[in-house]
Amino acid sequence: MTAEEEEEIIRRFHLQASRTDENLVSAGETCDKIFFICEGMLRNFYLNEQGAEITRLLSSEGEFCSNLHSFTTLSENDEYIQCLEDSVVLWISHEDFYYLVENLDGVRRIYIKILEKFQAFHIKRFQFLTTMSPLEKLIFFKERYPQYYERISNKVLASFLNMTPETCSRTKKKLKTQKH
Repeated sequence: MTAEEEEEIIRRFHLQASRTDENLVSAGETCDKIFFICEGMLRNFYLNEQGAEITRLLSSEGEFCSNLHSFTTLSENDEYIQCLEDSVVLWISHEDFYYLVENLDGVRRIYIKILEKFQAFHIKRFQFLTTMSPLEKLIFFKERYPQYYERISNKVLASFLNMTPETCSRTKKKLKTQKH
């Protein structure tokens, strides 16, 4: 990218510091921002019919986070984007983001890569959630996402792996006795 293009990108992003448990986006709102995480960790979660939290996505430093359905359609969002740690993010509005995508080839190529990574992540996540035992899920998660394993609570981990916190805790203890 040219220096002018880089300046255009920088002008359209905004810096925000947020505290642990702070919601950057809440259910019922339109998710009209994409966040880039400089420091900290975010999660996307929703409440099921019984009121239990289901974590759909975990994101940390160097990653983007949004509800892409709500963002792309500017429709009502059905989930929360919450800080799991004190975090520093850069965010860009829907309008500014699409201006960059439409006018800068480098941004368009980056966006395609992000979409490809996001799609591959969700395909792999669906596979491991539907085919693996609790122990296999935990081993897979620990090996594939070591940057999250020690940073998140058992409650959040369990809600991401589609198991109860009790099963998660028992399985973590079992995993410690094995060599992984």
